[in-house]
Amino acid sequence: MDIAKIVNSQITNLEKLKKILFYLVTGILLSSLLLLYLYNNNSYGLFPLILFTVLIIVIVSAISLTLEYFHIVREIRYNELLLQSLIEDKSYS
Repeated sequence: MDIAKIVNSQITNLEKLKKILFYLVTGILLSSLLLLYLYNNNSYGLFPLILFTVLIIVIVSAISLTLEYFHIVREIRYNELLLQSLIEDKSYS
């Protein structure tokens, strides 16, 4: 397989993961906003609402960034191993 095709396929996989994470985070935040709206209608006050909103945003952002970081690191290591094996194959021929 050509190196350019491998790299392009890895880039498209990364873009797909970013889109999935974006829609996942957006869905979670929109559903949390709906829950917060219902929570605020029960007259618990504004401070718990703000605290709960910030907590949800921080947790979801941390999870999505962690998943994206590990995916990028895994892809980089895979590409390094793949390129190393291709270099070794060419050196023997």
